Amino acid sequence: MISLFKNSFYTFITQVISQIISILAGIFLTRLLGPYDRGLYAIFQSDVGLFTTILGFSVNLALIYFIAQNVSFRKINKYSLIFTATTLILSLIAFLILNLTPFLHIIFHKDFDVEIYFAFFVVLILTQLNTVYTAYFQGIQNFNAVNKITLINSFLNFICYLTAYVLFKNYNIQIKFFEVILISVCINLLIFFLNVYFFKNIFLPEVKADFRRDIHFKDFFTYLLTNHISIVINFFNYRLIIWIVSYYLTPEEVGYFSLALGLGILATFLSNPLSQVLFPYLSNKENIAEKNDVFVLFARLHFSLVLPIALLVFCVSSLLIPFLYGSEFIPSVQIFNILIWGMVFSAQTKIMATFLLSINQSKYNLYGTIIGLVTNVFLSVILVRQYQLKGAAFATLLTYLVIFLVVFISLMCVGKLKKINVFFISLKDFYQIKSLLFKRKHL
Repeated sequence: MISLFKNSFYTFITQVISQIISILAGIFLTRLLGPYDRGLYAIFQSDVGLFTTILGFSVNLALIYFIAQNVSFRKINKYSLIFTATTLILSLIAFLILNLTPFLHIIFHKDFDVEIYFAFFVVLILTQLNTVYTAYFQGIQNFNAVNKITLINSFLNFICYLTAYVLFKNYNIQIKFFEVILISVCINLLIFFLNVYFFKNIFLPEVKADFRRDIHFKDFFTYLLTNHISIVINFFNYRLIIWIVSYYLTPEEVGYFSLALGLGILATFLSNPLSQVLFPYLSNKENIAEKNDVFVLFARLHFSLVLPIALLVFCVSSLLIPFLYGSEFIPSVQIFNILIWGMVFSAQTKIMATFLLSINQSKYNLYGTIIGLVTNVFLSVILVRQYQLKGAAFATLLTYLVIFLVVFISLMCVGKLKKINVFFISLKDFYQIKSLLFKRKHL
């Protein structure tokens, strides 16, 4: 468990630094673009996420799970190449079909031109390839490479957007939506080359000849498909609201909402690194009792940290958002104060879902996301039309709460946990963590 704690700690520190840098980069980006172009950029990012999520087959989860279980790398690599190539082909076909129908401008904004569409496909390809490389590193639990790439990516974004803002402010050089997209393409390309370097110099030497256990395509595909359906539905639970707001309201209002939603994701800054480390670790554990104890400890630690942080940012948001992003983004404050509590539920759901994934019970995550999607569609259409941005925020909050309840009930039923408290850290947990820190210090 010491290695788990060590990886969790360093990954957490990396995420904290990365999030701080990303916030600073986002400040310069938002001030550079303004509400309208910021809304266009949010739509562009949502579109990339839509294609990679739906047509990417969530191959990264299957890679992490089976590599952690010491299966044949030769087979794993073959399957990942097949699904990556399929993603690229299907994305192009899907776009061509959309271009022949009236639905193109429902997904892509009417202001997007040929250059933006070309940049979209470049970012799409690079995003998918970078995701596969990251999965390789996580599968062998080499989080040193993952953390380095994460930090480099954050610094590149910060440096580029800071430079762009300085050029605009001091020299009146116009850098708008299209130029920001070009910056995004360049950053993704640099990260791709960095991934290739780490893959050749870190991953391949660790893999050596091959792992022990063989795997059939049917097993790989079955695991992949169940998780993929769940992730696709969960993606819609998160991104659908952006499209609904975009459809009923203005790009400026999309900008206000996307800013609040992006800041709300800060509540998941701990769940993301923790789930990244927990997933391969728990998947590798065969002793169910030990697996349960590790999960309960880290789930409690996670929630006990996330809740007070959410309360703190809730209290200071009315001062912080106008100060960082300008008074024109004051409408984002009320939206953020609603969304932050939904993100707390979402963050804890991610940790619980990670445990279900590690025991090959992802179907229960699927049930939660399906019920959440139905709730999301029903509430979003009604509340956005009736209450605009405030209605969108409440629809999102209630959706995450419903998914949380379904996954929690499933966890209690199939996880064979002896303890129902997976939220608040106990005195015994505190001493256990202190013991782990003490052991690590003397290693």
